[in-house]
Amino acid sequence: MNNELKYQEVDCKVYLNYVAVNRFVPFLTKVPRRRFVEYYQDLYRLEQKQIDDCTFTQGDQGSYAELGSTVLDNCTVNGEMESIDTLICAIWSHEFDPNYSSSGPYFSNRYKIADVFDISDQGSISTFLSLKILLQYLCSGHSQKIALLGLEQNCIPRNMNDNPVMPDMSGAGVLLFSHKPQMKHKSEFRLVYADVISETEILNKQFDVIKIVVDISKFIGVDYTQATLVLKKSGTLWKYYKRLSANNQVIKLHESMGSFTNFVGVLPFFIYINHLFNDFNKKTSSQYIVIMDEDVESLAVGIAILEIV
Repeated sequence: MNNELKYQEVDCKVYLNYVAVNRFVPFLTKVPRRRFVEYYQDLYRLEQKQIDDCTFTQGDQGSYAELGSTVLDNCTVNGEMESIDTLICAIWSHEFDPNYSSSGPYFSNRYKIADVFDISDQGSISTFLSLKILLQYLCSGHSQKIALLGLEQNCIPRNMNDNPVMPDMSGAGVLLFSHKPQMKHKSEFRLVYADVISETEILNKQFDVIKIVVDISKFIGVDYTQATLVLKKSGTLWKYYKRLSANNQVIKLHESMGSFTNFVGVLPFFIYINHLFNDFNKKTSSQYIVIMDEDVESLAVGIAILEIV
């Protein structure tokens, strides 16, 4: 078996044009409709388990249509949704008691977007897989401007004894990408790489977070000595880095512009990018920002590289 990690090269210019994040705060606790309750009860009955009724009202109780419309409506008001031809939704958690059987057709009709699809594979790091697909769509010429929408909500009916990992917050974030720079900030950010390293690949190779960054940087022609690494300080990746970096300082750890939030779920990536995009003040001399995160339910690792131009 070949234990070398496989990387995919991307050769085109894709710029980050816009970022927005909205945290969902409900006004009232909803009583879920009978159809929603029965659906979950049937699921748990198949597993010969009993669902805890209290979990239907624990959390923020948001549907994907409700969460996504908040940020996309603001994009429309600001004129940012013009010429969007593809919407990719990155999701991990389930939505609460939705009005629509699928949020994709709802978004397509409401915002007049031709192609809409969900990415839920890779769980809490589905954003990184979405970025990889986004790059391929733009670089193949299939799309000219793509919106990446992250959706998260934390009211999930369940058996409390299962003690599953839950999202820390509810809300939505959106990133807009195109081939053209945004030209409204002193600095532009170009997405040069995104991928997910699978659990199988991690298990088949002695894991070294620094070597992964160096290998990918060499493969795509990026100077890794000009890169700054962004990690969650609560995660295994950060612990690996601190252990390995004692004897290897070729990759700097991101400290100066605020830490990658330790919250669990899809939204922390959008929160960090929002901070980077809107509050960037050149406190780093690095040319590249390397963001890595780990799936909370597996050993898979997501990586994205942004160039500051």
